[in-house]
Order: sequence, then C-alpha cells, then structure tokens
Amino acid sequence: MANLYSQLSTTILLIFSLSIVTSTTAANDVDSLVLDVEGNPLEVGSFYYVRTELSKVRIGGGIVAASKPNQPECPQYVAQLAEGCVCSQGAWQLTPDANSGEIHLSTGGGIGNPSPQTAANWFKIEKSIASSEFYQLEYCPSSSTINGFAAKKDIVCGVIDATSGTDDYRLLWLGLVPRRADFFHILSFIKV
Repeated sequence: MANLYSQLSTTILLIFSLSIVTSTTAANDVDSLVLDVEGNPLEVGSFYYVRTELSKVRIGGGIVAASKPNQPECPQYVAQLAEGCVCSQGAWQLTPDANSGEIHLSTGGGIGNPSPQTAANWFKIEKSIASSEFYQLEYCPSSSTINGFAAKKDIVCGVIDATSGTDDYRLLWLGLVPRRADFFHILSFIKV
C-alpha cells in the first residue's frame, strides 16, 4: 500500500495542450469562456490544476499519475486519489489498455497543434450541464485531424468518465457516454 501511495504522490498538472474550444461561434460571448476558480478566462499555454468538485468536500482527492496494479509503471494513467495531494505532472493523452482495450487517460502527452501525431492529447472543455460554473472534458478529434488517421474506425468520441478502481484510486477513462450531470464530470481549474 505504501508503494501505491508513493506512486500516487503526484497530482496531474494539466498542461494546456488542450484545445480550448467553445460550443458557440461568437468570439466575444462571455458565456462561452472557460473560467478558472477565480473567474478568469483560461489562458492557452498556462498551467492549471484540474480539480473535481467532489474533492472540495473531501470525497476523493487530487488527480494524479498512477500505475495500474500488477502492471508496469509506464504508461502512467490518470487517476483520482481517495485523499488529496498536489504536485505537478505532464500533459494527458489517451492510451488503450493492453489487456482490456479500454481507453484511459495517461501521462506522456505532447504539446503541439492538432495533427494525427498529437490527436491523442487534444481535449475540449465544455460547460457541464449540471452547472454553468463547472466544466467537463470531452474528446473527439476535428474532421481535419481525423483525415490524417489511416483507419478512421479507430476514432472514438466521448466524455471523460470514471471507472471504479481498486485500492485507493479510480482510473479515468474515455467512456462513450452522452453528456450528463455526473459528479465526477464536474471540474474546475486552478491556475498555478
């Protein structure tokens, strides 16, 4: 258990390689801005901690990089601790699990413009349907990015959802689920 805690001792610092895309086309529309916890618009190239709203009421801790039980350390997956801790980590990307085939969030994503080479680490931040003050992460490559994939059948779209984990964390995975008011989807951002 101590080894697991040492592996889970770093919280993900989401480096915004994220495509900050809004659902409206009006550039001046204040309602379309993604805001941090202080009410300021997110800035491309800035660093933010991602916090689930459950962690504010001490139900679950920080979002961290963690190895899956009984699997090699790399890639590290994105998980939520049972209790909080905060340290920095790298950009996120999608990684298929070698055993189950499920698509999980992992560390090791690259920073760059949308392209077939960086398609696994481009996410969209959308307002949560539960509250306009909170957000959720979605993944679906743009048509220009999809055109670069050899096999379009490999493209999946969905929102980031949580699976039940073992020990003291829950792995995050890309679930092909519709947008919904779910506690885990409700995220806020804290500028570093």
